[in-house]
Amino acid sequence: MITIWVPKRLVEVDLYNVAARSPQMLADLSERSYRQRVDYAAQKVQLSGAKIVMLTGPSASGKTTSAHCLAKALQKRGTPAQVVSLDNFFKGAEFYPRLPDGTLDYENPDTLDLPLIKQCLRELSETGKTVLPVYDFSAEKRSEQVEPCLLYTSPSPRDGLLSRMPSSA
Repeated sequence: MITIWVPKRLVEVDLYNVAARSPQMLADLSERSYRQRVDYAAQKVQLSGAKIVMLTGPSASGKTTSAHCLAKALQKRGTPAQVVSLDNFFKGAEFYPRLPDGTLDYENPDTLDLPLIKQCLRELSETGKTVLPVYDFSAEKRSEQVEPCLLYTSPSPRDGLLSRMPSSA
């Protein structure tokens, strides 16, 4: 397995001064820095030859947004890419573990169908194709609908998971 680490910059005192002077300037600086890190990651992914790239992080940390940005950056470099969402591998609310207060534990890895993730990744790796589940968030269960996924000869993303796909997929 290849690990690509994209360095993050710690908040500097100068950034506080920029924010105090101009919130818009801080936003612009942050956006530019983010785009540079995405481009750097795309370059590293492309050079690595990886077929599947996984993004990790807690809920609402920007994995899906970053996956889509990374896919676009790869496509700009001539590497077809598409996002494969791990959210679609949720088992459904009736299978979720509960916290001590009785509420559903959405952060628990047991909420995901790990054997199905493994199966789909193996199929993508070995045959270049698989069928992905589709999760219905409004019903909090897996849909009857499925999504065919055809691997191409370059990388791609789908909320946390990048696999190389044709741009028409």
